[in-house]
Amino acid sequence: MFLLQQDRKVRSPSRQATRRSGHKKTKPKTGTVEPAADGFLNHRFLPMMEQVKALSDHRSIEHCFFRSVKNFSDLYGFTKPELNDKVFPHNIWYAYNHLAGCLAAIRPDLMLAILQDENNKAYLSTLKIYNTRTSLYYIPVRPLYHLIKQRDRRARLLSSIFAYFLQIASIPYYWQSSSFLAGCYETIKEWTMDNFEDYTKDELRDIKNELKLQDKGGGFMLKNLSKASHLIQFSKRLNDFNPQTRNDKQLMKIASATMDLMTNYSTITLCDNVIPGITDPTEEERVQPEHYISFMWEEKGWLYDQVIEYVNSCIQEYAAIDEPLSVQAFIIPQKKETHDLEFEEKFFPLLDELIYYLNTIK
Repeated sequence: MFLLQQDRKVRSPSRQATRRSGHKKTKPKTGTVEPAADGFLNHRFLPMMEQVKALSDHRSIEHCFFRSVKNFSDLYGFTKPELNDKVFPHNIWYAYNHLAGCLAAIRPDLMLAILQDENNKAYLSTLKIYNTRTSLYYIPVRPLYHLIKQRDRRARLLSSIFAYFLQIASIPYYWQSSSFLAGCYETIKEWTMDNFEDYTKDELRDIKNELKLQDKGGGFMLKNLSKASHLIQFSKRLNDFNPQTRNDKQLMKIASATMDLMTNYSTITLCDNVIPGITDPTEEERVQPEHYISFMWEEKGWLYDQVIEYVNSCIQEYAAIDEPLSVQAFIIPQKKETHDLEFEEKFFPLLDELIYYLNTIK
């Protein structure tokens, strides 16, 4: 696992021109959490009285919102705020702040939000966000590429693991033109060729060879890992694998955990629980899953250093991040909390283990 620089924090925009890679970004798949929310109300209403006059349907908004206040308060045993002297939208603002403070006191892992549906109905919801810790979950493919070329016995089982993350979990692959890292590699190549005078003849030769290998090897690996046979034979390869070393036992553990994900979460992808823009909705430029989860070529060397520098310079321009989350809406009464991030709680630690394992292959 690779961490973002600058104390692992996503900084606020510096307002400098952001370097663009020129590629088309992949739009994250809309989450399947029910009920899905179309937007996030800006609940800082106090200075907006003139604009509120234009809201002809504010009675309907109030009715829906305070019904959700009752449902929320009933679940957690909170006392509903006294708002007899408050008018719209002050009453919504004060109710939200009161209940947000109550929730934070007992469940700091949850966030209280006001969501709005396509019918302009506003309601309280709680969000539980999986914290990716601003880490870069980049899976290097070069270690497996070498194992395949060497006909290493570990290659077949590891190929099945990679195939799951590529084909089912839908992790972006850097050689695909639509991926974020594809633009990153292409930009690094262009920068290098445009500034070739900055390198000695030997350095430039080595750089060109490295760029050529990652392009050739990346294409080979994408074609190989896209084969359905890797998933079909996964169970057999796992059962047939005979661990002989500590490294083999670690591979066996990772393969078993991956098989568990493939069996129990066979239809879930990494973006299924990501709802773009639900947090910090006023920020247009955001860190998206494709920025921090991807296959890459390798985890060391000149090219790797350039990739990480590029990614950091790009991501640090963004002030918000889209991460997996679960939503519990209080449109109707709720009998219990329904937040479920079980997939993510297995998925991301497994990525950590896989990346660490790949870095230990000799």
